[in-house]
Amino acid sequence: MIKLGSNWQAVWDWLGARKQQNGINTAAAQVKAGNLRGAIKTFEDMLPRLKDRTTRAVVLQRLIKVRLQFAHRLTKAEKTKAAQREYRSTMRLLGHEVTSGSLSAGRAIALIGFTLERLARHNQTKWISELRGKHPAISRQPVSPAEQLEKMVVADTLSSSAAQQLVADIAPESAPMAWWMTMHDLLYRRGLVRAAIATKQAAARSYLADGYPQPDKAMQIAAAIFLDDRNRIEEMINAISDHRLKRDGWLSLGELDRARSLHAAMLSPSDRRFARWLDGKSVAVVGPARNSLGNGEFIDTHDRVVRTNFIANDAFRAAGSMIGTRTDAAYYNSIFLQRQPQAVVGTMRNERVDFTMLRTPLERIRIGWQTRGRRTRTYYFTPSVFMARGYAMRHILQDLALTPSGSITCFGSDFFLGANSHFEGYATWRHAFEHAESYIVHDPLDCWRFMKILFDSGLVKADAVLDQILRLNEDDFILALERRFHGRSVGA
Repeated sequence: MIKLGSNWQAVWDWLGARKQQNGINTAAAQVKAGNLRGAIKTFEDMLPRLKDRTTRAVVLQRLIKVRLQFAHRLTKAEKTKAAQREYRSTMRLLGHEVTSGSLSAGRAIALIGFTLERLARHNQTKWISELRGKHPAISRQPVSPAEQLEKMVVADTLSSSAAQQLVADIAPESAPMAWWMTMHDLLYRRGLVRAAIATKQAAARSYLADGYPQPDKAMQIAAAIFLDDRNRIEEMINAISDHRLKRDGWLSLGELDRARSLHAAMLSPSDRRFARWLDGKSVAVVGPARNSLGNGEFIDTHDRVVRTNFIANDAFRAAGSMIGTRTDAAYYNSIFLQRQPQAVVGTMRNERVDFTMLRTPLERIRIGWQTRGRRTRTYYFTPSVFMARGYAMRHILQDLALTPSGSITCFGSDFFLGANSHFEGYATWRHAFEHAESYIVHDPLDCWRFMKILFDSGLVKADAVLDQILRLNEDDFILALERRFHGRSVGA
């Protein structure tokens, strides 16, 4: 018999969390198999047991997504009455959750915004109008700038300038970071990029405010980096003893010599092999954007060719003359590795790739034993992007910048500003909603700033399209992001 002792509550909580995750995984498998009814029932069975607001919001969002997907399927099958019942039931569920107090105000607003986005994807104008016009969270009279912003962003009645003014009228410390980030996500999905960036700046200030519970040093530095507050970053760097964080901070400021000096003291054996392999060589870093097309021969003239999430498939081979045929090192992110592990293993086994870069030591162990001793390495990665994952090109350049080489030239990166930000076979965007999600996850402004520091210092060169983007000033870059939501590329 297991004795739980004084840790019984922790064990109980762990079992509960595991059960919740199993439920989410079961529903995900049902959706993948096309069993939407089953997934709906699984999520609905979970709801009564969920007390944590964050978990409840996650499950609710997934439930609403599946229910709307099911209603859309019924509509396509011309089962109009059944579809309308499903939409009506979903609206009742949403209304109950928002008004019952089971969600925080920020989560409730985010859930409404998410539902509106999904309805828009299915062209359900009737239900969009009903949700905007009748929902208490939207129709109540706003009594503060924050509530006015909530109402107008959910109702989608804001212009870019009005959104910026409303954000400016709200003191950062008057709302928690979670609320600001909720507004950030909703504004980004509306294409109001300048206002969204202002809300994220407010979130960073809120995080850095005195008294924030259990602040994380890495996140504090990331917040200061996003605010572009050089003095504060330097103060933080000088106040901490963690060499990794010091290195990250100096690198974010473009202080390469200081960052490299700290990094040199932390090199692993595989890092040293990589440094020798890279020393004095010209490097082409190739991303997936279409602006790399037509540079294939030039890419192949470099001593080292580095790619992100490289898979040796038919699409890559067909594009070889346009994006180059060589791959000497490949960087993989964790999500890509989870989705296509065997494709990565097959590529490592069959292609002449000198170095395979993996995000974590565990991934290196898990993949390395399957690849017959091919050289793998855990690449330099830091959570230095505030409330975002960062851009693949950013992480690669962070790693390469710490290891001196002859030259670095970037191809195939356009910060999602192009008409299609990936060459055929890598990925495609079906809807502006997906572009918005990519913006939110990757934070193109932070990544653009970092690449521009390296570009302006002369460490990094760029292809013609990326060169144009990196020569923009910050205001023009943000404007280009906002214009992109309306189907216009940076040069338009």
